[in-house]
Amino acid sequence: MDDKRQPVRFEDLKDDDQKRLRLRVAHFLEAESGFRSGSWHWAQEDEPRPEYDPERTTLTERRLAKVAELKALHPDRRPPAWSGTGQRAHAAAVVCRLA
Repeated sequence: MDDKRQPVRFEDLKDDDQKRLRLRVAHFLEAESGFRSGSWHWAQEDEPRPEYDPERTTLTERRLAKVAELKALHPDRRPPAWSGTGQRAHAAAVVCRLA
């Protein structure tokens, strides 16, 4: 990144982009933790859903469930690549930077 440019902040995004980012973060957190908020402390009434329950599923199973869910929602799109640690760390860094 050019040192002279100001980093993008969440508030700099348009409303639609903020909504899209929140949804993507919720998907990411649900796959990683079982909860769309990222923690059972702030669980919604219907959480965790059976396929994302951290007491009954492994991280790999939750990730595969999320890929299947997103494929069903958007069959024409490529699912997120969460198989490698580097990719997961990059996704988390992007989320942290923008959120």
